[in-house]
Amino acid sequence: MVDCSNKNINLFFKYVKGELTRKEEYSIDRHLQSCEDCLLNFAYVEEIYTKKHLLSSDEKTLFIKYLSDPVWNSEIERVKKEIKSEINQEIKQQVINELVITQKEISKNEANLTSTKFQPIDFDTINSNKKNKINKSFGSISSKSKYLAAAASIVVFAGLSTSIYLMLNKTTNQSQQLSVTTPPSILINSNTGNLVDNINKFSSNKPAKNNLYQELDLAIDEYLEHQNISSIKKAREIATKIDNKYGDKYGVDLVKYYKSVPSEVLKKLFVTRKNLTELTNLSTGDDYKQRLATSQSLEKEFLSFGNLIEAYKTKTITNKLHIQLHNDEMAKIATQEGLYFSTSHKYLLLETEFLLWQAKHFSEIPDLIIAEKSFLRVIELGNSLEINKLVISAGTSLAFLYYNQNENQKSFEITKLLMTKVTNYKSSQGVNLLQLAGLTSFNLKYYSLANFYLKEAIKKSHEINSPAFTSRSYAFLALTLSEQKRFDEASSLYAKAELEASKIKDNTARLEAVAWITGYKAKQKLLENKHSQAIELYETKLSIMNKMHLINTLEFSQSNQAIAIALKAMGEKEQAEKYSAIARNYQKIADANNQKANCLLALVPTSCALE
Repeated sequence: MVDCSNKNINLFFKYVKGELTRKEEYSIDRHLQSCEDCLLNFAYVEEIYTKKHLLSSDEKTLFIKYLSDPVWNSEIERVKKEIKSEINQEIKQQVINELVITQKEISKNEANLTSTKFQPIDFDTINSNKKNKINKSFGSISSKSKYLAAAASIVVFAGLSTSIYLMLNKTTNQSQQLSVTTPPSILINSNTGNLVDNINKFSSNKPAKNNLYQELDLAIDEYLEHQNISSIKKAREIATKIDNKYGDKYGVDLVKYYKSVPSEVLKKLFVTRKNLTELTNLSTGDDYKQRLATSQSLEKEFLSFGNLIEAYKTKTITNKLHIQLHNDEMAKIATQEGLYFSTSHKYLLLETEFLLWQAKHFSEIPDLIIAEKSFLRVIELGNSLEINKLVISAGTSLAFLYYNQNENQKSFEITKLLMTKVTNYKSSQGVNLLQLAGLTSFNLKYYSLANFYLKEAIKKSHEINSPAFTSRSYAFLALTLSEQKRFDEASSLYAKAELEASKIKDNTARLEAVAWITGYKAKQKLLENKHSQAIELYETKLSIMNKMHLINTLEFSQSNQAIAIALKAMGEKEQAEKYSAIARNYQKIADANNQKANCLLALVPTSCALE
């Protein structure tokens, strides 16, 4: 059924205000007989226009928040459908009851049934009954929460849904801390128009199902386990469909390889493929070195069987882990090999995977122009191949890239789009988006919203049992509180961030997290005018970065500049000038690489986030 409620809202208001002609009213009455969406919204219009539910100033303030709140978008249609389904059942039962009553009356009043004509149902009466039932349902829910009227208003004016009622009910206590500013009208630059188009092609309501590549893997696994002809035939059909639909030869050549393998080798391959699947599907963790060793071992196993395609599929994971461990040279070599192999054979799936991690590598080096182009290419390819996970991963990384360049509005808009496509926030992708939503919301002055998102990020990080994500989520929230001069609360959260960081198994990842947290603790001490403590923490951060050979000229520049500020405040002007000179040298390199500092994430205190 076409949902036309948004188009007719204005007409409904005119109807209840008596501004339509009788002909127009009759047309709407007829339409309401067949359109449950409009019938539901017409009832809400009547409720609000007749002022049966008066709205307080607090409730109106909440409207602003929820109209701009992207985290609920994925829930809106689901709850709306549930409510519609319940009301539809009531309406259907009403119609059945009317039919039963009508038929009984016919049987009672007409002696000769064969000569009796069936009387048509009075749809005007039934329509009135429908409205009454909806209004009764609306009223009963209203008694549960004083904010139901707010939900109804949002439905009418924003075309969202009655699910807002659930959200208002859930987060009332969380929304009272800070005022919320009406979000600006945000426009994405023309050079990212394709990005928005590609992201929007994915429907947040699309039913969860395997894509063609997953179906191909299932068919091949079935063939390896049972070695039945029907399974390899099914795999070949899927591979041909992939080729015809996407122009990707990956599946065709993989099936061709498996058809040529002797049965005794197939059994060994089944075990190797199973191990690759387990490695790919491991829950978010931090033991990068162990995973890297496993990935490299599986690469060798596939190569020993002459299976080049899946050896390179495994290398996509190896490449990812090299980047996470800052093995820059190895990552560069793996990427070059992978891209050459995949492009020369027209394996689009592998090409997209290698491009994704190449883009993430470029964003860290940084080579921002190439990183942006690479992310946009991954989004385009991921969309073409209908792999939502790739689109979200690249889109989130690109939004972080824009955020780090202080393009807060662009980052916020992309994050809003991506959040409508995530159905499960209990994942690394979900946590990343919640973190970014919190950061961008804070920079755009939606402080309560930022607080809510970052608390959700902490909660989901705990649920996926990832100390790396949890420590960063705590630190992000602490950072926003520190900017608001809520130093005691921030200090408590930094302590929790450090505790979580200490649980990270991989030494490189753990040290990186500690350095990151230490830098922001130092920033807070500088804000508190605790200069000697700030200097000690900044120097600790620089020491860890040097020990790990982490090259980030912007962080080096900011850390040295912050130390200079602290020394100057302590009267150590000569020492301060030495650190200022070092900071200027690093800043020149950062400028040459087009590196910028986001207001909130800068290691030097700035008030730009609260201007």
